[in-house]
Amino acid sequence: MRSARPAAILCALFVLAGCKRSTGTPSPPVQAAYELSEWMKKVKPEEAGKVGGFTDKARACLDALAAMTKAGKPDDHKLQLDSGREQFDITIADARKMCEQTLVDAQAFEGAVSGREGGQRAALEEKWKAAGFQGDRLKLMVDNELNGFPWYGEGCDAEITDPAELKTAGKLFHWTNGQQPGSTLVTKYTFEGDKYKVASREYIRPDEAYDYCK
Repeated sequence: MRSARPAAILCALFVLAGCKRSTGTPSPPVQAAYELSEWMKKVKPEEAGKVGGFTDKARACLDALAAMTKAGKPDDHKLQLDSGREQFDITIADARKMCEQTLVDAQAFEGAVSGREGGQRAALEEKWKAAGFQGDRLKLMVDNELNGFPWYGEGCDAEITDPAELKTAGKLFHWTNGQQPGSTLVTKYTFEGDKYKVASREYIRPDEAYDYCK
């Protein structure tokens, strides 16, 4: 059984103290964008190490909200967010505003860090262009090499380093530490040509994480 989130445990223990439980629907992409937004409020670009995928998280949030709207969910439909201390509700309309602002902030943040890494970035761009990469896939490869995360193919059982495989892969995955202690965050990149969409999920159990690598 998957472990309960810390906020849920706290609410169960301190309900008499007035802790409120969210009644909204959980959405991992919206939660990820919220956590990124909060992180960027605390960390300056000059204090950050190598970063990447920030704008992808914001876009994944907007894509998820667009899918909800297309499915008939009204703008006042409530979603659940978890601050780590408490759960609370946010409407789709307010979540959309949050993710739009997160996208703007993420682009600025990544731009500031990229400026610091400009010389290295230029060299990496030439390297990946020489291997035949272009467009969004080229930028993704450069960003990722600056960050140092390994790529995995479907199944997440073997690292992919061959540029030829990375260039033609329909899906690629990152396997990183999640927000909860001992958890795993699996980020999925689904490609159509050189364009891609991003989605991510956090797991406590490794077997569930592997199931997402499809």
